[in-house]
Amino acid sequence: MKETGLKRILLFSSTIVIITVTSIVSYFLIVIENRNFKQEMKRVEKELIDNKKRYLDNSLKMILNEISFDQSFIKKSELEKVNNFVESISKTLNIINTKNQKEIKEILKKYNSNKNINPFAFLGDGRLFWNPNNPKAEGTNYLDFEDIRGFTYVKEMIKKAKNKDDSPINYIWYTPNKAILSDNIAFVRYIPSLDLVVGAYISKEAIETIIKETILQKLSKYKFTDDTFLYVDYLKSYNMSGNFSEPLLQLGNKDSITALQDKSLQNTISEIFLSNGFRGIYSKNIKYKKTHYLIYISILNQYRWVIGVGENLKELYKTIELKKYNSERSLNGKISDLIFLSVIIAIMFFFFSIFLVKKIEKLLINYQKRADIESNKYQALYQHSNDSFLLANRNFEIVDANPKSTTLANLNKEELLSKSLKIFFPQIDFEKVQIQPSGYYRTEFLDHLENKKTVEFTFVWIDIENEKIIFASIRDITERINLISEKREQEQILIQQSKMAAMGEMIGNIAHQWRQPLSHISGLFMDISSAYSYKELDDKYLDKVINEADDIIEYMSHTIDDFRNFFNPNKIKENFLISEALYNAIKIIKSSFAFHGIEIDIKVDSESPIYGYANEYSQVILNIFSNAKDIFIERNISNPKITIEIVKRNGKTCLSITDNAGGIREDTLERIFEPYFTTKYDCGRGIGLYMSKIIIEKNMEGTIKVSNTKEGARFEICI
Repeated sequence: MKETGLKRILLFSSTIVIITVTSIVSYFLIVIENRNFKQEMKRVEKELIDNKKRYLDNSLKMILNEISFDQSFIKKSELEKVNNFVESISKTLNIINTKNQKEIKEILKKYNSNKNINPFAFLGDGRLFWNPNNPKAEGTNYLDFEDIRGFTYVKEMIKKAKNKDDSPINYIWYTPNKAILSDNIAFVRYIPSLDLVVGAYISKEAIETIIKETILQKLSKYKFTDDTFLYVDYLKSYNMSGNFSEPLLQLGNKDSITALQDKSLQNTISEIFLSNGFRGIYSKNIKYKKTHYLIYISILNQYRWVIGVGENLKELYKTIELKKYNSERSLNGKISDLIFLSVIIAIMFFFFSIFLVKKIEKLLINYQKRADIESNKYQALYQHSNDSFLLANRNFEIVDANPKSTTLANLNKEELLSKSLKIFFPQIDFEKVQIQPSGYYRTEFLDHLENKKTVEFTFVWIDIENEKIIFASIRDITERINLISEKREQEQILIQQSKMAAMGEMIGNIAHQWRQPLSHISGLFMDISSAYSYKELDDKYLDKVINEADDIIEYMSHTIDDFRNFFNPNKIKENFLISEALYNAIKIIKSSFAFHGIEIDIKVDSESPIYGYANEYSQVILNIFSNAKDIFIERNISNPKITIEIVKRNGKTCLSITDNAGGIREDTLERIFEPYFTTKYDCGRGIGLYMSKIIIEKNMEGTIKVSNTKEGARFEICI
């Protein structure tokens, strides 16, 4: 029933989750698509309008640049016409052969008629000789006449002409037959043979009129599309009130031109100029009767012209609307596809969830089986383990126990339950156990009959149904402790035996050390006896013999001190050099080696102080020396030799001792460090090398190894 209910819950919850997730994902995807659609439409609209703006801005700038060029070019061209006109009169007068004034005027009459160029001639004294535009003034002396700026322009003309300076002269004078002033530009030439200055002038107003007419004529030839337009208006008033402008030129879209003449649009244009001070180029997107117009406008202040180019954006917005329509259709198609895909995915996940629920159901069944198997295993381990397991509450009252616990406590399970752990472990501080998450103690266990046992007590706090429970594992190690004690006793026996063997070696070495001194003392006594027999024993001879005997006895005393210091059981670890320990061992055995003719060769490469027991290290060396000496004697080796090397290798200092006694038999090589193993059956006990291994590897945390070389055995000690 529980499994069926779980199956229904899983199926229902997975279906709800699938529908919820697909709905949320679909919603957000639709929102994102809508947002992207709006952003794309804004981008497209901005891009299209920006393109139009760039086009119109460039068009207006191009027109203004052409106008600027035309202004300069036309002005220069008109002035050249005037200059050429004067040059033509000068050339004509320079080739005539008469000085008769009437004849000269007749010749000049052919230059009377010109639309904008006004010819004249002055005599060298400043009298007006010829002026077809004002013949009544002929004969009047203008030499000292000044224009409104106080400039004596006639005097300047005569001066420039006589100096052959053909640069233009600017002056302000009345327009012929009109009571208005004009700003004029004149060119003059001097005819020396006639003492006559001929010239012509053109007004700046006439030049500007020519420029404006030429520009308007040129602009009128521009071609525009159905949507674009150009207009040039004359600005009648700078205050932009009323009908402040009148059209000079209108090209392109007629509806756009009509719209621009609307009063509201005129007011908008006037606001643009008034806010920007009539300078620069201004753009505006204007809406008039549901139609958008984009215009770029500038003012030519010198002509009071308003020049504008623009475009009717009706077709542009149609294009935008078409793109928007197509994009909306595409968006709706995407949304439909997305909804359809979401439904398909939901259905697929629904069937997948059914499949998954069945799989989960199968896995749960298998898991339950495995859990039952594991539970049975742990139950078997719990019930049949050689260790005792206890569960206790926060007050350390036992709530469960395995059978081994009852055996350890000498109680049955019913008697053991509810008893406190404290009564079985009197040496443990349970207040500390209370605050420790886990721990380990080697302690005393007191059973129900007050029998004491040594146990390992390991505990950990665990949560079982929201309650803190201490799980304790108890291992009886009483037998192990007893075995360790027995092993220690055996080691002590071995150590004692080793000491006794060392004592025997020491006595033998002392005998070798004292043999020569004792022989010497015996010789001294024989000398004393002979001297006495021959009556040669006097005080001086006796003092000499006594002093020599004292030196020998002192040497023997030092020998005893060396042996005593060597075998002194110093158990304090210290830093020492291997070479020092080596020489201490050699001092003990050198007499024995000398007696048996054993040579020692020492090579010290490099060494560093090591940390350990110096005397014990020397004793290990002495053990190896003693074994080598015995083998030399046993095998009757000629030229016996021991080679000793001290080197540093891999951060350790290593001592190698190599003999030339032929080596160790392969079948005994691996057992040489075992206790009681010996090849000297007549006198060996087999504990020397065993104790050496204990000293090096256990006491000093080093290594001792043995191997055979071509000549003999090689012992290596690394610390």
